[in-house]
Amino acid sequence: MAEKKTAEKKVTKVAAKKTVAKKTTEKKVTKVAAKKTVAKKTTEKKVTKVAAKKTVAKKTTEKKVTKAAAKKTTAKKTTEKKVSKKKDVVVVEEKKEIPRKKRPMADKVVTDEVRSILPPKLAEEFADIIESEKLTLAQAKDATERLLLSYARMQVHPFEAIGSITAQSIGEPGTQLTMRTYHYAGVLEMNVTLGLPRIIEIVDARKEPSTPVMTVYMTEKSCANRDESIVLAGRIKSTAVQDICTGISLDLLNLTIVAELDVKKLKSIKLDPKEVLKAVKKGVRGVTTTLEDEESKIIVKPKKKEYTIKDLQTVRVRLADAHVIGIPNITHTTIRKREDEYIIYTEGSNLSEILNMEGVDVKRTTTNNVQEIAVVLGIEAARNGIIREITNTMSEAGVTNVDIRHIMLVADTMTSDGVIKAIGRYGVSGEKGSVLARASFEVPMKHLMKAAIRGDVDRLSSVVENVAVGQPVFPGTGSIRLLARPLSEVE
Repeated sequence: MAEKKTAEKKVTKVAAKKTVAKKTTEKKVTKVAAKKTVAKKTTEKKVTKVAAKKTVAKKTTEKKVTKAAAKKTTAKKTTEKKVSKKKDVVVVEEKKEIPRKKRPMADKVVTDEVRSILPPKLAEEFADIIESEKLTLAQAKDATERLLLSYARMQVHPFEAIGSITAQSIGEPGTQLTMRTYHYAGVLEMNVTLGLPRIIEIVDARKEPSTPVMTVYMTEKSCANRDESIVLAGRIKSTAVQDICTGISLDLLNLTIVAELDVKKLKSIKLDPKEVLKAVKKGVRGVTTTLEDEESKIIVKPKKKEYTIKDLQTVRVRLADAHVIGIPNITHTTIRKREDEYIIYTEGSNLSEILNMEGVDVKRTTTNNVQEIAVVLGIEAARNGIIREITNTMSEAGVTNVDIRHIMLVADTMTSDGVIKAIGRYGVSGEKGSVLARASFEVPMKHLMKAAIRGDVDRLSSVVENVAVGQPVFPGTGSIRLLARPLSEVE
């Protein structure tokens, strides 16, 4: 019995231990579960915070994008307004107001009344002169009166026959121009057609002048450096092999051609003998070329197995004329110093090639070939070229009293259709709408016969045809129509 009770007590103790162990395990599991729950909640809070931050960042980005889009829209509208304003200015350019500067003395004399009479640009330039010269009030008033008087005298009267006056203004001094070629202004080595022959070349719209020349200006960096001007002039001039050789001879012993290079000349234009050799290979076909004697001689030999001295002579001529460097059509260059810069004058013209050269001032370089200017720079530049050439030609002959506006009218008439037209039967005069006007210029029978065959009608709307039929012309006093009434009706 006692053993049985002892065994039961042991079993009870073991069961109690197991129960305690089970409860301890359950407590640990509960604690772990609680920790996991806390960790889970903490993680969820972190995730929520991150999501909230992302949402805030997203909203901020959207706001920034919205602001940027709004700015772009505003900028676009502003640009459109500017463009529309610019278009308006182009359309109504005369009404564009130049912003005024503060000029104490000028504002006293250049009043709104004076500005209403003078062009805006002229009024601003005059005001600048008053301030820069520091005129007194009396001097400024006197200058203003003189300017207004000169401006009034320079204005064209209503119904003025400007075409006839232009022809007279240019034609009368044109009879005093000489019929010969002078030296180019300031350059004794160059001959240029001046006087009446040059005026005829311009108004006839010749494709190429008889003596084409160019005035090449250099950039600010190199215009005062003589050595650089020599190099540029050497690069511009069309140079053949014979121009850079001291001699080209035949070696009858070896049946070859020997070209002796001028080393000093090559150095002055910074030209390498290998470049000369390359140019010879390109310009003279069917030969073998080599550099010998420390690159001072070029030996040329035909590739043919059998050749005669006559063949060598032919190759020698081709070798002498082979182009090495420079621009085609430029046969001669001269350098002259004017004030503080060197200027290159050329015989021959090739505007497009020279404008592409490094070291050339493209804004000032020009040519006397008006047709070339039209091709390279456009019709407006050609118009300015016509004005400049006529003005310079007359100035060279001592004719300085021709109004620039008359020359401008001629240039406008020649270029108004976008191409340069001659003042002649194949240009402006031959394209007039009036039959009598065309007939009065040249070959009248031809124009009258064609007009009669076609049945053309002349409205007698211009000066020439009214003079031809003996009617009063419409310009000047002819523009006024007077009606007479009997004195009895007036009373």
